[in-house]
Amino acid sequence: MTSTTYEAGFKGVEVFGDESLIESWSYSLAVYRIDIRNEIVPYNGGAYYFSAGQSRRHGAEFAAQAFLFSGFSFSTSITYLDAEYVSYLSDFIDYKGNEVPGISSLLFNSRARFVSSGGLTIELAVDHWGEYFADDANTLTIPSATTLNSNVAYSFLLGPLTGTLMAGVQNLLDLKYASSAFINPVAGSYLEPGLPRNIYGGFNVKWIL
Repeated sequence: MTSTTYEAGFKGVEVFGDESLIESWSYSLAVYRIDIRNEIVPYNGGAYYFSAGQSRRHGAEFAAQAFLFSGFSFSTSITYLDAEYVSYLSDFIDYKGNEVPGISSLLFNSRARFVSSGGLTIELAVDHWGEYFADDANTLTIPSATTLNSNVAYSFLLGPLTGTLMAGVQNLLDLKYASSAFINPVAGSYLEPGLPRNIYGGFNVKWIL
């Protein structure tokens, strides 16, 4: 398999004075095209592979991040990707023009974070991915999903020790969704379910000599 990528974009950073609510913000935008020859296609959930025709992908990515003097920061990123087969002939079936399976056309994530001067960090995150297909024939659809996640951490100093306590909740709304899929399944289930609401925690200690 060979691929040729064409990409163009720009990025920037703006820093503001003390009289502004925003301390600084950064942004970036990129557009690209990828031409792939002899696309490697998995079958039966990856039990075997073969090379099929060509595919073409057009995409754009935008990201921005803002820091406020109050300790809050916000970040977001959006990715759009259109991936389709330019040529594809298998078992006398022509899939030219079909979408490449396993690739969501839209990805979005956004984060809101607060960091206090006392070492406390709180973050709330939203992750979204659009629907996509699980097969070359474009008959098996993976539905779109959005999850809400959160975490909190507290860092402290105790003599020569530095420690961090952390905890978080994934899938706060306890939604049912497919986290991934087996591409071009032969039979049976092809969806891999995402985790229900789950809680995690941790403790990290460093001894500075």
